[in-house]
Amino acid sequence: MNALRLEIVRRYRTQERFSVCAGLDESIISKIIRGVKRPTEQQRQIFARLLETPAEKLFGEDHERHN
Repeated sequence: MNALRLEIVRRYRTQERFSVCAGLDESIISKIIRGVKRPTEQQRQIFARLLETPAEKLFGEDHERHN
């Protein structure tokens, strides 16, 4: 289980519950977790706020260079 998914489950118990709190479709969250989709800046900030962890730590420092 990757670190992002682990943190979501630790804090919210399910990805579905996290998606409701985030106001994002669960399929989008799943794609972000699996690395299939890059999160937008707004999505990065939502994840960071809900997981109480800096976005850079959740998604890596080089995210900005790829957008």
